[in-house]
Amino acid sequence: MIKGGMMNAPSPAQALQEIQRVEGRVRAAERRFGAICLASGIGAPLYWAGMLFAPTFRTPATLAWMLLTLVLCGLMLRIGVTGRRLTQIAYWVAGGDLVLFLLPAALFFLYGPAPLPSSWTVAGVALCVASGLPMLYAARRLTRA
Repeated sequence: MIKGGMMNAPSPAQALQEIQRVEGRVRAAERRFGAICLASGIGAPLYWAGMLFAPTFRTPATLAWMLLTLVLCGLMLRIGVTGRRLTQIAYWVAGGDLVLFLLPAALFFLYGPAPLPSSWTVAGVALCVASGLPMLYAARRLTRA
């Protein structure tokens, strides 16, 4: 809004309208990222349950997880605007998710192609459930707003 070399300030109503528009875009991005986190938080325990307890489902579980990951990564790239809250939650959740997603991987690599022994059932189920908790936490935080 430049007239004759001078910048005109927006009216208070215009400024408020612009702030509300930007806030709406940030909230929409948070909700979309929350939905992505929800899908990942539900998918991770299912993936690890298939990997640890059902050797015949390992190939389909791996293919499904790879497809889900590709789709979710594509959706994350399209989110666009992010706010401070989304950025903070994403960093903390990424760290927690990395640790809790890799714990079942340690059991998987420890026991190889065989299913987990029955003595590991409770620990295996707990790790499967824990693998999705950071993403479910993020989904709850981001979709509540």
